[in-house]
Amino acid sequence: MRVTTDKASPKFVAPEARIAAFNQDGTTWVEQPMYTQVMFALHQVGVMAQKDPKMKDVEPFKTVLSGDRAAMAKLTVPDLEKILAITHTGMTVEAFQTIVQDWIAKAKHQRFERPYTELVYQPMLEVMQYLRASGYKTYFVTGGGRISYPRTQRRSTASRPSRSWGRPPTRSSGMTRTGRPL
Repeated sequence: MRVTTDKASPKFVAPEARIAAFNQDGTTWVEQPMYTQVMFALHQVGVMAQKDPKMKDVEPFKTVLSGDRAAMAKLTVPDLEKILAITHTGMTVEAFQTIVQDWIAKAKHQRFERPYTELVYQPMLEVMQYLRASGYKTYFVTGGGRISYPRTQRRSTASRPSRSWGRPPTRSSGMTRTGRPL
């Protein structure tokens, strides 16, 4: 930090050029026992099964609905992709955002029993504050899918939406429930 903020240093960076970028996934989000997005998807399987009881007899949904954490830990990547495909697609972006906001407003981490939006890594917040105090602009980049970072995590990281990049919340992506691309 000293060499980039000291005007006498050959590595000095002018304040307007000071930028620090963070990969939000695994930097600020709680990722144990699973990423927040996966916890949302598992919850949504239960919501969707209430509307479509046939899901209770189809894998990998049957495993999720069993509540057996050991069995869920054995789900394969293709199983998780099926879960994400059915819970994250087949609706408008606006409908999805409403579902996400309803969930994130009520959901609590199973270990800490606190809202996900309150669970961030304090050392990372301190690093960001230190950088900002030294004239750096901080940015977040995420590939975390359609759970909108700016809306779900902004409170806890004191980030501004204009400094958060990922898949734009106004774009739809994925596949419909019948496997057709959106």
